[in-house]
Amino acid sequence: MGLLRNLYIYIGIVAVAAVTAIVALVVSGLLHTSSGEGVEYIKADSTVLAYVIKNPNFSIITIYANSTHGNISLPIKVRVSIMTFQYIRCPDICHWESYVFVYLMNKTASYKLENDIVFLTIDVDPWRSTFEDVISYQRSRAGKLLDSVSWIWVLDSVDKMVEIWRDFRIFVARSDYLITHSAGFYIFDRDGRLVYIIQPTQDGWRNLDKLAQEMWKIIYNTVKGG
Repeated sequence: MGLLRNLYIYIGIVAVAAVTAIVALVVSGLLHTSSGEGVEYIKADSTVLAYVIKNPNFSIITIYANSTHGNISLPIKVRVSIMTFQYIRCPDICHWESYVFVYLMNKTASYKLENDIVFLTIDVDPWRSTFEDVISYQRSRAGKLLDSVSWIWVLDSVDKMVEIWRDFRIFVARSDYLITHSAGFYIFDRDGRLVYIIQPTQDGWRNLDKLAQEMWKIIYNTVKGG
């Protein structure tokens, strides 16, 4: 197992401060990853917007779950998929992730790649979320883009969602009113292989347009087989 795989299995990408610090050490050369794994970063001028873990060595099993597009298998194959983790009552970061999604959906439509890219949300609040609320939220954020671009929202029983979170190394902790959970983005290739984990920094969340613009380059390159 590589260093990053171990880190993400045991503490999950929600531990942003701890992981960011460790990733920074990897980038600086003070720590090393196993062959095939690597850490890069998205920058705007001299500002690091996100850390990018390339080819994380995860073993992911196929899971079937309910979604806004019916029963589907995860990970999705045939199309490149961009995954994030959200709940509609989230006070902040989930809506920033939606902003990035909508930016990328617009790019997908303008490049006529609707049949090549799919967007995927894994719900982290199955205790309260309903499909009615989720669909309303998606329409409020993406509007008519949803007529051509696929945004699938996975929502199933608590037991099923726990299974999915475990498989994708998604950290979820429930409190009375809020859900603490993993933040960031996974990118899968057409074979359903996880090829990138993108973990935005605080500067990245403050510069969503720049972050999304650079993410699009990675996604486009993945679609084209790069």
